[in-house]
Amino acid sequence: MRRFFPKSLTGQIALLVGIALFIAQAINFGLLLNERRGARFAQVIAPAVTRIVDAAERAGNPELRPDRRRPQIQRVTMSPSNPIDPRFPRETRLEQNIRTGLTDAGVQYSQVIAVIRDVDMSQPFFKNIEPVRAERIRRLGAELNVAVELPGKGWLMLRSGWPRSERTLIWQLLAQTLILYVVVLLPVLWAGRRIARPLRNLAQATLLFRPGEQPDPVEERGPADVRAVISAYNALSLRVNAMLDEKDRMLGAIGHDLRTPLMALRVRIESVEDDEDRNRMADTIEEMSRTLDDILSLARLG
Repeated sequence: MRRFFPKSLTGQIALLVGIALFIAQAINFGLLLNERRGARFAQVIAPAVTRIVDAAERAGNPELRPDRRRPQIQRVTMSPSNPIDPRFPRETRLEQNIRTGLTDAGVQYSQVIAVIRDVDMSQPFFKNIEPVRAERIRRLGAELNVAVELPGKGWLMLRSGWPRSERTLIWQLLAQTLILYVVVLLPVLWAGRRIARPLRNLAQATLLFRPGEQPDPVEERGPADVRAVISAYNALSLRVNAMLDEKDRMLGAIGHDLRTPLMALRVRIESVEDDEDRNRMADTIEEMSRTLDDILSLARLG
């Protein structure tokens, strides 16, 4: 998993912002979906229950029945048997809502069947209704069929448009998410690169730093915090080189002060008459001189 995780600062910031946006959009989708379902209940289910209740009252009172000689454009029709094809999956949640509405209205019923099906404009139903209503149902994309069995009277059948709000909502959310990613991630990527580029230059300058050499100062770019870090690095490199120069001068002075007595001893041993003693003393002075050179060289390297 870590292999796919971005290593750069810009990539990590963009990934975190992208995850945060995705979570926020998921929560937003849940809230919008719940709101749409509530609005759809008010726009579709409640009017459907009202029409079924009205049709049930008309079915029980012959004086309220519509004139059958008029064109068949009613939303609710009567059928002696279940008019809904059992192959369609039933919407149990809608059925429960319709049962609750019928019970509250005091309507006696035996069964409630509700299905949602795609619109088929070739059905005779759409030829017998107003063209405006047929076009509205076609644009909604789906059709709600509700069948209610009235004891001893037959089945009431209601057909109404059903908005495919989830599909529209999903496409709207995808477009909104894409816009958010563009609007938010582009500035984040720009800010990340503005921070990461000076840090990358600073890291490269640190790797190329050689004690004793006078490097070019790193250009102070980026936000104030990053510029402060670069400025501190430039000052530190100058102090380190100054300390190394001071150390070299100090070691040179120490070497000069220590070699002067050795040179004086080398001159004085020339007056020793015994050759063996003079050679032994010269070897000792030479060894001390080499030891001093080694110590000074080691000090310069350290």
